[in-house]
Amino acid sequence: MPSLEVILLTGRTRRQGVGLELGKLSDVYFESTTQVRLDPSDIEKIGVEAGDTVEVKTEHGNVILKAVVAPRPSPGIAFIPYGPWANLLIGAETDSTGMPTMKGLKATISPAPGKQVLTLQELFAELRATTK
Repeated sequence: MPSLEVILLTGRTRRQGVGLELGKLSDVYFESTTQVRLDPSDIEKIGVEAGDTVEVKTEHGNVILKAVVAPRPSPGIAFIPYGPWANLLIGAETDSTGMPTMKGLKATISPAPGKQVLTLQELFAELRATTK
């Protein structure tokens, strides 16, 4: 299966902020934080279409997300809005800054056919099961 090395950025978006106001269990929050925004050429390179599920992996973790076309495409750059799904990909180390590294992480993206994006409840249940 094809995969693609990218630089991962995480950050706030207007839609993610609206979702926060509506609540972390809202459809708006789920849809806005469970996507990875990619350049159209990068989507093509891994053999998926916009809306397909992909697995994003870093040295800190992995998560299944929906691939979407970035509003400002940039080859080799992947963007994930802040949220619990993005948090699975960043480390806990802060290098004495008080903030973990949320930008400039090396990541690999590959197709995830047949896999679904976990809901917030499913995500937390999986995390509880793996930390016992």
